[in-house]
Amino acid sequence: KKRRKEQKKTMNPLSLLLLLVLSLPPTTRAACPNLCSGHGECSRPDLTCNCFFGWTGGDCSLRQCKLGFAWSDEAKETDNAHNLVACSDRGNCDHQTGMCTCMAGFEGRSCERMSCPIDCNGHGTCVSMRYYAKQSDIYNEGKSYGDMTWDADKNFGCVCDEFYAGYDCSLRECPVGDDPMTSGQANEIQQLACTATSGTFTLTFYKQGPPFRPMTTPPIPWDAATSVVTTAFTGIADVVVTYKFGTAFCAGSTDSTRNVVQIEFKQDFGDLPVMIVGGDMASSIQIFGAAPDFGATGEAVVGGDGGTGHVPTRGTKENEPCSRRGFCDTLTGVCTCYTAFQTSDGVGQAGPRGDCGSPKGGITACPGTSLACSGHGYCLGSPTFQCVCSAGYTGGDCSERTCPTSYSWFDTPVSLDNAHFKVECSNMGVCDKTKGECKCRTNFEGAACERMSCPGGDPPCTGHGTCLSQ
Repeated sequence: KKRRKEQKKTMNPLSLLLLLVLSLPPTTRAACPNLCSGHGECSRPDLTCNCFFGWTGGDCSLRQCKLGFAWSDEAKETDNAHNLVACSDRGNCDHQTGMCTCMAGFEGRSCERMSCPIDCNGHGTCVSMRYYAKQSDIYNEGKSYGDMTWDADKNFGCVCDEFYAGYDCSLRECPVGDDPMTSGQANEIQQLACTATSGTFTLTFYKQGPPFRPMTTPPIPWDAATSVVTTAFTGIADVVVTYKFGTAFCAGSTDSTRNVVQIEFKQDFGDLPVMIVGGDMASSIQIFGAAPDFGATGEAVVGGDGGTGHVPTRGTKENEPCSRRGFCDTLTGVCTCYTAFQTSDGVGQAGPRGDCGSPKGGITACPGTSLACSGHGYCLGSPTFQCVCSAGYTGGDCSERTCPTSYSWFDTPVSLDNAHFKVECSNMGVCDKTKGECKCRTNFEGAACERMSCPGGDPPCTGHGTCLSQ
């Protein structure tokens, strides 16, 4: 006892304080919450957790979800919104797994992109605005999309297969054709100038679009006869091929001129995109649409072509569903022709096209239900007997209602980063032409489907907030 008393007398105050701290229960010692769960470092002296990448929370026990540009948020400054946020503000973060649970209509690790409806019903391809622009830029004219836009990789939509249409590719396209009551129009004629002496080439033909659907010929030899080129277009387009010089596609080095080839499209109407040349001799072929004529030497000149009849011509015939002389059933893709019209051969006579492009006899009145132009327009009279519909009505007989239009959610640009033009039902709904009303896709609303619905169901925001525009 005497020794302990002596030791106590010799201990300094600092040692006594340390002994007191060490004797306290463990629960009273200062430390970061839950020791940062092993997923962070404890910062002193404030005793806060600096979480490692992928972890969050006061004790770093929660998994972070992937960030994406917000579909809607509060602007930080003028025109500064769509900033990074967990699940792109279109899903809830599961902090146990670090995975986003996206609301209907959105997908991706951060709910960053719009999903395509019903996988385009199996009749189309789901692509982004950026990719669609690349596919549609067939002339390399700078119609790209994405360098200056926030939604290039967020807005996805359906590019429908041939014979299908609609924002979800659920509609059937009806046969298109020339209106047989109009006259003085021309077929599309394109010309090619060739100087190759060997090799093969292909020609890619695009029908009117968008969507542009490429169809490419098999390889064609450089010295092919007209019959070989015509056969290469079988199943792609009905064409008439003529040569300005000789019987081979390319004149070659033995000629003092290059050959000029004319391709006339007989069953594809309107102003068609210029063909694209491919293959190992593509650099030896130049294609012209309704642009310069060719002189007797084959060189491009302004006006005249030596009297050979080779003149590029822009197609001016109509390319309308049911030739504008019938009703298109978008459920079946079948035309119901107006009285006195029937399916045609493409040049005004009866044939198998199914396009109502052939009059059965002398036409003396405009089409219409009970009344000329169905009482919703006026008739131009002879010789076209064409209806001009009143506002709110459409169709060859003015019997169909138009639907409201607004800026398209998904389309292809007409120039660099310039898209989202006004279309029916904003390309996010189907028009009921009997009522003139849009049936919008789930999670979209408005007369023209122009608004994205707020999440949270009915009521929106789960009844605990206010649905506002950006």
